[in-house]
Amino acid sequence: MDENLTDFRHRVARIERAHVSGLGFEADGTLGRSHYARRKRWRLPLMGPVVVVMALVTVLKALIHVRLGGDLYQARVDALWSGEGLGWLGALVMQPDPLTIWLSAHIGALV
Repeated sequence: MDENLTDFRHRVARIERAHVSGLGFEADGTLGRSHYARRKRWRLPLMGPVVVVMALVTVLKALIHVRLGGDLYQARVDALWSGEGLGWLGALVMQPDPLTIWLSAHIGALV
């Protein structure tokens, strides 16, 4: 078989694949079918729910901080630290951070 004929058939096959995917018959400066094709998103599908859960936990901590007050809240977190089992994990999550205290101050002003 002729090498030029093989090369020609490869080019024709590439063009046919492009036509099937919507790239055929597009002139420069026009919006063809490929313009309307959705592009794949390169992000982790888990990132959104994780951020929402973290925000909800922070708001919940701030609401508890407002309800109990700073001293009692810290006393309960300290009790979790000295507890048995996985109490240290709860204390780690419930430890008041600057964002929680800031939210608590602003929620307390509203309530």
